[in-house]
Amino acid sequence: MRLNHLILTIGFLVVSPIAYAISYDTQSLNYSDRSQFSAEEATAISVLSNAEVLFGNPDGTFNVRSSLNRAEFITIAMRLMEDSDIQFDLECFPDVRPFIWYAASVCEAKALGIVSGNKDLELPPEGWLFEPSRSVQYEEALKVLTNIYGLSSGAEEDSSTNWYDEYVRLSEDFDIDLKDAKPGDSLTRGQMARLTANYFASSRGELNLLRGIETQSSSSSSVSSVNSSIQSSSSSVSSSSVSVTYDTHESTDITRNFVLLGEVSSILGSVSIFSNAEPINVDRISIILSNSVNSIDSLLVYDENSVFIGRATLDYSISGGKTYVLSIRTNPINLSKRESFSIYVRGRAKSYDSGGVSGEIFSVSSVKVEGDGEWSNNPYSETLTDSFPEFQTSRSVILFAANADDQNGFLISGSSQNIGSFTLGGRITDGNADIDISKLTFQIESAGGVSISNVQLGADGTNDRLDCSIASTEVICDGISSALGSLEDSDREITLYGDVSVPQTIGNKSLRLTLNQTGSIGSPGSVIWTDGTTTFDWVSLPNPVARGTYFTQ
Repeated sequence: MRLNHLILTIGFLVVSPIAYAISYDTQSLNYSDRSQFSAEEATAISVLSNAEVLFGNPDGTFNVRSSLNRAEFITIAMRLMEDSDIQFDLECFPDVRPFIWYAASVCEAKALGIVSGNKDLELPPEGWLFEPSRSVQYEEALKVLTNIYGLSSGAEEDSSTNWYDEYVRLSEDFDIDLKDAKPGDSLTRGQMARLTANYFASSRGELNLLRGIETQSSSSSSVSSVNSSIQSSSSSVSSSSVSVTYDTHESTDITRNFVLLGEVSSILGSVSIFSNAEPINVDRISIILSNSVNSIDSLLVYDENSVFIGRATLDYSISGGKTYVLSIRTNPINLSKRESFSIYVRGRAKSYDSGGVSGEIFSVSSVKVEGDGEWSNNPYSETLTDSFPEFQTSRSVILFAANADDQNGFLISGSSQNIGSFTLGGRITDGNADIDISKLTFQIESAGGVSISNVQLGADGTNDRLDCSIASTEVICDGISSALGSLEDSDREITLYGDVSVPQTIGNKSLRLTLNQTGSIGSPGSVIWTDGTTTFDWVSLPNPVARGTYFTQ
């Protein structure tokens, strides 16, 4: 039986939600479709965008009326958490591919007990699916946010008919529920923002402040900024007008890679600045690319502590169409004398539908830093160069390739033997893109006189076979059809079959096929593939790409 008087508490998980410097300021919204936001949506989106929980779409919109799927919601929700030390496996659900963009968020959430998958009484828990592409429902979002913030009550639990009744009740008790949603409803992006902001503000005792700003927003088109500085358990950010934004992208490698259209790239380059004579106030940073790139909308500049400095945009007044300029005159960077200061750059690419072009090759050419000497007031200018890696734009990417079978196997003679199975997977960035493998070249590693012939390539989901050729120590499978080599719908397991001859002699005998070379821009590797527009002859994976089963006697 439910108690009339409730003792409501908020308890935190071992890994606490982050305490941010919160800005309740709808004037700072930079989304091009902000005119479509309701007052509540504008406030919620502002709060979460300023806290780096929401980022919107690459084309500058937020799309409040669009739905979002479970993978997108978990990725957003996990940004509310501090980094944890918990160990987790990226193969956490049968339908979550390792290394897909949302795998880390989903699998960390599972390890922390925030999600567990869709219960199926006919399967053990490890067989439950996550269904990442399904639209997130109201009750599912309530459960995730309740688990993140550890909402609980001192009341006796009801004997609920539905699993979600307790989550609905708690949200209503805390007055952080949505009045326009009920269990079973798929959430829009606007509803998701409002619900998340309710939990976010309530956990900090600022729900009344949130409601007040919503009221202001609905009664006036001009809303003053109300900032609240909150001390984090690990660090504090205190500012009445300036908030600190950190780089939320995990990859810190500086190496050749693909720049996916519609997304933020890996690090394009990094430089260190050093002033030997005096402190410098840097007020302008220019990044010069190797050539004009239609796909690059802007360049995001960060300091050595991953603090976002600003967005460099293309300066059309400079010929060549390859110079991106960031002006920071209102808040210059102060460089101490004889102390190194580093910055790094990521690219924000246009989506394919917004003018992004597949196959463009570029690199950072140089970085120019300008300012004034703090003591002398003399102009300062330095152009920094390095061996920056090359990048290529694409609509999709191959994320992994791996042995799909046992590491070791027993070598026998025979016809049409399985001589190697490989799993490949990737992802697309627009609905019309492809990830189709057209050619694979395998290195033959054999010993003891073992030989193979009549090699064919097959794949899961089809009975088709492709005849491959053998040239010296390579198996070449060219002209692979989409029936055999398409990866856009799911990972594919590709298997090579061949006639194996093992001589009856004394000595070690072995056989293994390997996808050996990743290749590079201008230097073909073992995997040739297309995104539907451009054919690529390299992959951004470690060398070797994948080793097959090592067969021995």
